Amino acid sequence: MDPPGPPGHSSGSSRGPIQDRWQLLKDVIEHQYINEKRKLLDLAEYMKVNHNFDAGVHQYKYQFRKWNLRKNVPSDAKTHIGRCLQTRAEAGRASTIIQYKGHNVDPRKIRRHLKDKQRQDSILKVYAPNTGVVANARLACGKNIFATWSMPYGAFRSSGSEHLSSSPYASAPSPYGDITIATPPSDGAPPGPRMLK
Repeated sequence: MDPPGPPGHSSGSSRGPIQDRWQLLKDVIEHQYINEKRKLLDLAEYMKVNHNFDAGVHQYKYQFRKWNLRKNVPSDAKTHIGRCLQTRAEAGRASTIIQYKGHNVDPRKIRRHLKDKQRQDSILKVYAPNTGVVANARLACGKNIFATWSMPYGAFRSSGSEHLSSSPYASAPSPYGDITIATPPSDGAPPGPRMLK
């Protein structure tokens, strides 16, 4: 008989079906991978040693796809977070906690993304004046220039159109429903998360 292990440590004889084990250990795996920033090989070794759960790197990748679990925040979500933070800053409210899919996001990542986006936009404005013609614009190549736009979008953008018409599917869920930004209220009460819609 196996000796009892520490909490969260399962003995080899109590193994259930493998999918049940994945679900039981999902929170531990998610915490170690995202919050503790472990690499896959390190995570597999950690789970093997501390939780007696032996799975290969490819199995972790499969489960992460199945759970829709990602370390990185997509750039459109970072842009949306940046807009929300800017709106809050203009209103005089400081944001303390930024979360994406329930996990904390480092504000430095958002700041870096916004600086990169601002640099790209300023480069495009210099080389694409408000003439409405972008197809013949040429960018001088250099070590700090990134041209990641397509001509149709560039033409649309320089045409002066600011807003698109609203979607006919008004009841569609918000694509940013998994972003949470906690802002301290102005009356001195503790901060509480607010879901963005």
